[in-house]
Amino acid sequence: MGELVSESIGLLVIVAIFAALAYLPISIAKRRGHENYPAIKTCALLAILLWPLWFVAMIWAYTGPDRSKLAGAGPRGFPVQTDGPGMYRVIGVDRQTQADAVRTVEAASRENARVKAELAGLVVTEIQFIPRQARVAPPAAGVQRMNFPE
Repeated sequence: MGELVSESIGLLVIVAIFAALAYLPISIAKRRGHENYPAIKTCALLAILLWPLWFVAMIWAYTGPDRSKLAGAGPRGFPVQTDGPGMYRVIGVDRQTQADAVRTVEAASRENARVKAELAGLVVTEIQFIPRQARVAPPAAGVQRMNFPE
């Protein structure tokens, strides 16, 4: 009985070490805010069956910039969503045509953008803050800028 217990504990220790090593590229990519995090995670999980993929996932996790150190970065290195004065992309459905609509609204806050869009006849489903860097690009097809007096 004691021999069976010691063999079971040894097997559990080996499995735990193997699982920790398999998860290492995943945790590194997540901590660095890697843009290909989902693909690295898939590669590392496939490495359980095909061990050479673990080296690929490990190297891949360390490539590219460390986005977790960028100014204003959130937990995965992506910009923190903000609220306040600025431009907002309001996504919803037009009440009259029942068609999907995307509008750009200049507003004092996220809630202010929602109210402006609803007054213009839009049933709001999502509101996204547009960072200043993204405002340089021309608007996508179907995007209309809504200017309202404050």
